[in-house]
Amino acid sequence: MTKRAFARQHGFHEVTLYNWLRRSRKDNLRPAPAFKEVGLPVLTSGWATEIALGQDIQIRLAATPPAEFIAQVVRQLRPSC
Repeated sequence: MTKRAFARQHGFHEVTLYNWLRRSRKDNLRPAPAFKEVGLPVLTSGWATEIALGQDIQIRLAATPPAEFIAQVVRQLRPSC
């Protein structure tokens, strides 16, 4: 099947098909993006965990506690609805 027949069969102009094919070839010629792992400095200060409940309550911890501990703290400090 010719490109002209294909375009007609699918209801668009032959020039549209040529434009799509040209763009597709250009996209294939572009180099794939390169990803590079970067190292981040280790922070010697700061907090391992911060819990913020609205603007009024903020808790900062030097170590990350178990998730259940955080859940208990949030349940205790969150105002009842």
